[in-house]
Amino acid sequence: MTLLARTSEIETRRLLLRPYRMDEADLVGRLMRDPRVFFWRSGPVSDEDVAEVLIRSRELGPRGLGWFAAFLRGSGTFVGDALLQPLSGVGEIEIGYHLVPEYWGNGYATEAATALLDYGFRDLELPRIAAVVLPENEPSRRVLKRLGLPYIEDRIHADLLHRYHALSRSDYFAAAEAITDQPER
Repeated sequence: MTLLARTSEIETRRLLLRPYRMDEADLVGRLMRDPRVFFWRSGPVSDEDVAEVLIRSRELGPRGLGWFAAFLRGSGTFVGDALLQPLSGVGEIEIGYHLVPEYWGNGYATEAATALLDYGFRDLELPRIAAVVLPENEPSRRVLKRLGLPYIEDRIHADLLHRYHALSRSDYFAAAEAITDQPER
């Protein structure tokens, strides 16, 4: 992963992540209005809902947080987003991701979230990063497992039962160190 600036761009092997621009409501709306992606929403997504995401993301930018649009590096094709933002009611920073359904199953969510997890712990020096996922969202639960975010407990979030996961900065670095200490085979 290459970090070009605090929140400028993050490059992975296949993706370019960067904060959404205020004129990219169409990209945010594409995700938020797709019931396969935001399947837990009970009503339609308004232009104001989309604008709120962009405004909140811009406000979080000076802290290095926000919603990061994800594009394929070679073609610039929009594939989704990943985010680091305060988790409402908890006071911790949440990691999340949303992908355009046509790009599901290619490892992009794991790749984008891995980059943001590393950025959050290394560059932002966050003490802990959390995630919430609906119990029936098995693909997202698998991503959290690959990220190494252990399950902590079930919690009510946004009026729905979620599985709450969290990882501390010290545990993140201990796991990374354990991987590098493995003998070569």
